[in-house]
Amino acid sequence: MAVNDKQDKGTAHGDNDLLARLRRIEGQVRGLQRMIEEGRDCEEIMVQFAATRAAFRKACISFINAQLDRCLEESLCHDKDPHQAVSSLVRNLSRLV
Repeated sequence: MAVNDKQDKGTAHGDNDLLARLRRIEGQVRGLQRMIEEGRDCEEIMVQFAATRAAFRKACISFINAQLDRCLEESLCHDKDPHQAVSSLVRNLSRLV
């Protein structure tokens, strides 16, 4: 599959939003590193950790929603067994929780 095909398919499923979230999280983590290197106040660092964790949790939820949509769409469009598709999805999601 060509790179453009992957990008087109990804944007159709909302991957751009997820990637933007992950880039923001990456910036937050870099900010945390900088704060620690600078010896910033413990409370400020803890607040930033909490914000980063919340952003990561929201990114995970966004990913899960997209995967649910993809799973159901694929099983319906390709005459796959929906029970098998859901079982596979649950098995993969259990890694996140």
